[in-house]
Amino acid sequence: MHRALDRRRFLGVSLAAGALGSAACQGTTHVNGAVPVAPASDEWSLIRDIFPLARDRIHMTGLLLASHPSPVRDAIERHRRGLDEDPVNYLEENGGRLEQEARVAAARYVGGDPDEIALTDSTTMGLGLLYTALDLRPGDEILALRRKSGRRIFV
Repeated sequence: MHRALDRRRFLGVSLAAGALGSAACQGTTHVNGAVPVAPASDEWSLIRDIFPLARDRIHMTGLLLASHPSPVRDAIERHRRGLDEDPVNYLEENGGRLEQEARVAAARYVGGDPDEIALTDSTTMGLGLLYTALDLRPGDEILALRRKSGRRIFV
């Protein structure tokens, strides 16, 4: 079922995604809509153990560069080896399957259909595709909010 993406739905989805992302970054979980609860310290230890970060400091660089957890590092290494050994055949043999797996995971996360997920090379490309697909008429408005240097800039 396809629904029109009006401003209210777009903002609602965007705000929900931002809230979920913020909660995930803060390590909070919601149980049956209850107040956020911090994970138990033993859960944090399990999570920290999959990252190779130095333990003598608190790492706050997630917005710049981020350490990968061990499952991600293992996957990166597996793909790096395949690309180093035979890039053309590796991409031909795995590219389509990997892209489909990414779309399936994204659809599962957002509650959609993998065929409705588009993979792009950049945010700019994704926004270009989104804006091009909008059925705009005279009098319609687009509100895009982005943060730059701590200020809110409306475009």
